[in-house]
Amino acid sequence: MEKEMKVYDVLQLAHRMELQGMEFYNEQREKVKLPVLKELFDFLSEMERGHAEYLKKQMQNVKEGKKLSELPRDAGEDRYHAIMAKQKVVSTALDSDLGDYSIMRMAYLIEKDFAEFYDKSAGGSDGEIKMLFQTLAEWEKGHAVMLKEEMGKILSKNAIDIGFYPF
Repeated sequence: MEKEMKVYDVLQLAHRMELQGMEFYNEQREKVKLPVLKELFDFLSEMERGHAEYLKKQMQNVKEGKKLSELPRDAGEDRYHAIMAKQKVVSTALDSDLGDYSIMRMAYLIEKDFAEFYDKSAGGSDGEIKMLFQTLAEWEKGHAVMLKEEMGKILSKNAIDIGFYPF
């Protein structure tokens, strides 16, 4: 029973984290200037909402002594590539791009922190709980990679303007 309570507590914390991540993306979506980033933040908000819903169901399963539900397929990478395939080069001001970059950096750090939290939670677990946290960690790492790629595009686009000469 004590083990189930610890698992429940970790799931509850994870659930709150995912909801806060969703809120972050919803709030920051209004601040970013690049349309592709608005769409990416919509997508990431949906992903975090899905994670929160899944975790809430798992909390209920643990509470009732039931087996965990099967993890849903994460279509994140496919959707990300679809969003990026539609991307057109948009000429924006350096100020705008660097403002977007700052928001993306915060988002990247949040995703990285989530992944570390899930990795640590997996390390202290076993069986299906360990698999759950390992999978969530991988999903969050995937989100971090998406954000890092977009941050790199912003920096590359503005390299000369910010005084970076790669030659």
